[in-house]
Amino acid sequence: MTQPRVLVADDEPLILEALCGFLDEQPWDVEAVSDGQQALERLREDKFDVAVLDIRMPHLDGLAVLNALPGLKIDTDVLILTAFGTVPRAVEAMHKGAKDFIQKPIKKEEFVKKVGSFIDARQPITTHILADRLDAFLLANLTRKDLTLGIVMDHFRLSKTYVWKLFKDMNSTFTERLAFHRVEKGKNLLMYSNEPIYVIAELCGFKNQSRFSEVFMRVVGESPTRFRQLNNQSA
Repeated sequence: MTQPRVLVADDEPLILEALCGFLDEQPWDVEAVSDGQQALERLREDKFDVAVLDIRMPHLDGLAVLNALPGLKIDTDVLILTAFGTVPRAVEAMHKGAKDFIQKPIKKEEFVKKVGSFIDARQPITTHILADRLDAFLLANLTRKDLTLGIVMDHFRLSKTYVWKLFKDMNSTFTERLAFHRVEKGKNLLMYSNEPIYVIAELCGFKNQSRFSEVFMRVVGESPTRFRQLNNQSA
């Protein structure tokens, strides 16, 4: 199944970087451009499920890009970014076909939820899609020492039985999948840094070095110390 694609257009570099960072935690293909002309060119060239457009940009603003889409037969859902004082123009954009608008400063949870709702409406929610989102959530939260199956259930608003099924579709369990991601991060740190193993354990979400070593041995088949001796490339 093709990965959902999101185009983000904003002429403020820090905001653009932040918005893409919010979306990069999701199983979506995210692309950034810095003005409306670039946005329209990319929308002409490739198919995007969602276009996030700042209402004010050089060359072409978000409203101008939105107005051009029907004539070019471009099928993408548009989320308008607006600042204080430009809300009336954002409302105008919705009358012209934008799905919704969101006001700056952007709150991560609200932003990701809106984009996700557009994507969900464009494709059926399959166990494969949910499994990808669940895996992305584990990757984004693997340093949390309090991460439990209950937190995952609450985040996705799913029953324990259904969450178990999703992990089964990945030929794994919650504990195994979380351990896999934490150990993969640990392997990378052991290979490319000189951090003490107890620090690496902390960075990977383990309560202590002993637990890290125990899980690492089970997953990799050798201790973190031995793995570092054989693979360290930080020198």
